[in-house]
Amino acid sequence: MQGDTLYVVVATLLGTSARKRAFEAAIREVCEDHAPSRRDVVVCHWDSCTSWGLQVADYGLWAEVSG
Repeated sequence: MQGDTLYVVVATLLGTSARKRAFEAAIREVCEDHAPSRRDVVVCHWDSCTSWGLQVADYGLWAEVSG
């Protein structure tokens, strides 16, 4: 929808700033291709080691997709 903001929260393991920028560009490209136009996309990187909940959520999503 117009004026909406999509927040993508990413649990980051180890990586360089260049790798984070490349990942963010890829997320933006997918959102531009598949999301409604004029939606702002904000990618937020969190170090996974700072929150056990991010690690649990990541594993749960991986297990769901791989299952």
